[in-house]
Amino acid sequence: MGVGRISNVGPQLFFGKKPPQYPDPFPTWSRSITHDFENQGFRLPYHEYLRAGHDPTNILCRVPDGAMLSFSYVAEHVSDDIAVGALERLLQSVQAVKDEGKVPGEWDRYLVWLNDVLSEVWSNRGPFPGVGSVLQFLGFEAGTAFQRQVLVPLLAKGENVWEYLLAVLDGRRTCKDRWYKPGLEQAAGRWKAYKEPRHRLLELLARFELSPDQLRRIALEDDRRKAGIDAADEQVLANPYLLSEMDQGGSESDTIALEVIDRGMRPEGDAARFLDAGALFPQDDPRRVRGVAVAVLKAAAEQGDTLLPFAETLNRITRQFPERRTCRPIETWWKGRRCFTRRHSTSAPTAPRQRWRSNGSRSWSRMSGQQFPAT
Repeated sequence: MGVGRISNVGPQLFFGKKPPQYPDPFPTWSRSITHDFENQGFRLPYHEYLRAGHDPTNILCRVPDGAMLSFSYVAEHVSDDIAVGALERLLQSVQAVKDEGKVPGEWDRYLVWLNDVLSEVWSNRGPFPGVGSVLQFLGFEAGTAFQRQVLVPLLAKGENVWEYLLAVLDGRRTCKDRWYKPGLEQAAGRWKAYKEPRHRLLELLARFELSPDQLRRIALEDDRRKAGIDAADEQVLANPYLLSEMDQGGSESDTIALEVIDRGMRPEGDAARFLDAGALFPQDDPRRVRGVAVAVLKAAAEQGDTLLPFAETLNRITRQFPERRTCRPIETWWKGRRCFTRRHSTSAPTAPRQRWRSNGSRSWSRMSGQQFPAT
């Protein structure tokens, strides 16, 4: 497991023509891609650990939640948002290798390089990675292409692409690329038909990298309820972490992962441009704390745990993200743990399914078919 910067992508190769059955050339599966691993990259020392008899558990770099499909094949292109998650996990692993000191290496240099690359990828991700899926929800089938070919270059020039898109949808500006005009007119018609809080909900969803299926599942209230998200538009706006807490996925897309929501609520660097300070959650915001806690407890349940000691829960919450994005709820949790399923509550009970509560003895346990308010 490692990472390196790609230095060159070779040309696409094609099979020869075989008319009349194959009149056009078809691309081959292979393509030459070169990386600059020696100068800009590194490898985690799994083999060195195993050969020396060390336990590699602490240095393992696992696939980010919700990104398994992107890492399921020999070679796969990953989005900038997923790349942020992968680089953050690599940061955790390299820091663990350095702290344990069992294998010599230029770990300090790798940490500096990783942080530089992470800032670069955050900038490429931008503040509105889900805008293409929003446009597809509004009926613009080429919304993702429009995002990449029109909005990304505008963002690189420093323009607020969400404000630009609003101006186009409201008729205050015209897109210069005439090929996209019919699709934008379709999207504008649907946008104008919606009322608040739907506009604010779609603006919020544009901050998360969601697939068109995931976004549709949230935006349509009936689909939202079928997916287990028992929260109205206003409740999602008040606490977006409810999406990762409650979503049970769909037939054609994965569940919405905590990390996807967290990157939208706590973007870094250029990805935080154009977002009001009040729209960003502090690291120990109770809604974030609860969202991380639910993810930790779900993972514990999948590993067979029924109870998780309170101190271990706090420890896992703190270790969920790398140091720069860590969630440290120590004081918040000790003072407010009884309010985990009560305080800041504005919703009706959810549909019966696995939930979590404090059992009064500094442990957290599973429960089914109980009330679990939306914070």
